[in-house]
Amino acid sequence: MTALAMFLRPYRIWKFSWPVAGLAVAYVALSTVTAMRINTGVGLEKTAQFMVVVLSASFAVRHIFILNSDERFKLLKHFTILNIFVLAHVIAYHIFRGYFTTWKYLFDTKLVFSVGVVLLFMFEDRIRSFSSSVWYMTLLSYAVIVLASGERKAYLLLALIFLFSKASAKTVLAVTLMSIALATAFVSLSHGTYVARQLTSADRSLDAMPTRAFFSDASIAEHSDMSRAFTNRMADKLFAEHPVFGAGATGYQAWAIKTYGPLTRTNQLPMNVHGERHRIPAESGWIGVVVAVLLLIVAAIRVIRYLILNGGSSATSLSRSSAYLYLFSVCYCYSEAIDTTLLTTVVIFGFVCAGLDQPVFDGLLRRSRRRGPTPLLSAHKERARVGALRLDRSLRVKRHY
Repeated sequence: MTALAMFLRPYRIWKFSWPVAGLAVAYVALSTVTAMRINTGVGLEKTAQFMVVVLSASFAVRHIFILNSDERFKLLKHFTILNIFVLAHVIAYHIFRGYFTTWKYLFDTKLVFSVGVVLLFMFEDRIRSFSSSVWYMTLLSYAVIVLASGERKAYLLLALIFLFSKASAKTVLAVTLMSIALATAFVSLSHGTYVARQLTSADRSLDAMPTRAFFSDASIAEHSDMSRAFTNRMADKLFAEHPVFGAGATGYQAWAIKTYGPLTRTNQLPMNVHGERHRIPAESGWIGVVVAVLLLIVAAIRVIRYLILNGGSSATSLSRSSAYLYLFSVCYCYSEAIDTTLLTTVVIFGFVCAGLDQPVFDGLLRRSRRRGPTPLLSAHKERARVGALRLDRSLRVKRHY
């Protein structure tokens, strides 16, 4: 319905870079439509998914592009409020059921931890307007929430975005040391838990472990590092067998279930690759690798150019949002299994990067640079000023007559 709704609105052409948008669409096509090579029924289903994802994402991005500055801020504010409510629900759901850490049992809703990181840094200037202490207390509080959640990609995203934020080098060093101390204390106090195992096994290599060892543990589903190592190892093996075009979308899962089906039912081993770094070569071959690398390079060039044109190192937190979206997309695709959310993220990421040079972003950014580090706080003042000017003009006209 969202995809069809784009045809019900007055259509306005929004210009953007076709190479970036085309690469994003090609990426999704390779991840869906090529399922025809595996099974016709699955291929038709994935083709429908491809059409819905691309149309829905194009409608969402086009909608953002045609909004004015105040409307975009209102949309961002409402989206942030919604994310806070979902985040609070996820945390409350787990705590009431006795899970004081590892808040991942509502499955897809765990994405709010990563989305919250992006939104937090987008509002950095606004929070800093109260005081720097308020900002760092807010950042520390959310870092604790992310750590307790057990979301691996949220760990990485928080660290990367903080490095690209407006913090000074001394602050980055101090916060890094505090984070190490916080993680060490957390591991000591929660030894043996899921989150503690994630932190302590970050540099653990399972390359030397034989394949049969992955089926020796009846609770292997609780050891995500072992299950990921197994699926990624098998994906690399499939890539070696189909190097150019890969096995096709859903090809790895079909191959793995056919090969290890009885064992996966016994041990509940996930049969999907976690991380596009392994899935793309296995299912799309070198063709998919080239498309993904070109997309990352071209998008990075446009994001960097956009940041340079809008202040460089002194850019506002709002103007850095394109870089934050880039990091979010990379972290999400690097560590997560493919699904509709991942595909939609890729298309939105590509379309937004493709339109970064368009004037639709410039109004709010010009106001950001003119008003200092807290542009979003003054949006209502701008509306009030315009309203006062209109009232004054109407009064003058009445006096004249």
